[in-house]
Amino acid sequence: MRPWAHVALGLLTMGAVVGCTARTGSSVRDSGGPGAAQKTIVLGVTRIEPDNFTVGSTDVIAFTSTASDPLQVEFIKPTSQAGKINCRVADPKSLKPGEMRWAAFSPNGEGHFAATVPPGRFPSVCTLAPGSYTYVVHRLSANPGTSEGRLGLEGNIRVR
Repeated sequence: MRPWAHVALGLLTMGAVVGCTARTGSSVRDSGGPGAAQKTIVLGVTRIEPDNFTVGSTDVIAFTSTASDPLQVEFIKPTSQAGKINCRVADPKSLKPGEMRWAAFSPNGEGHFAATVPPGRFPSVCTLAPGSYTYVVHRLSANPGTSEGRLGLEGNIRVR
């Protein structure tokens, strides 16, 4: 291969990588209220983008998964979450009968808000009261013997 072909191939590859990651942590206006913006957290088996960020109290947080297996997202801090985390299905009409149960965050046995996020865009969005929040993402797999992703990835959100 000629040297200029290597350079062209490298530039094309870099352009593809930049294009694929351009929506990471994206911000889109949401009709949730005046000044509200939708912030998207991109979840993967080995990475969260962004993993640490600040939002406004009127901003709406959405989740998208790039993993091929479902992921579990669990807010682990603050310990007392009632009244601080409000998640809802963005468009209930887009769900098929019986899908509502898995399409939303709900308190688990420890009182932490958690959800199973399948590959793609998750139908629920969340608003958070001012404060600091920590969440963990675990890969759910049909093979419980694998340790990859077992400890989970941690992300932080600060709401002003």
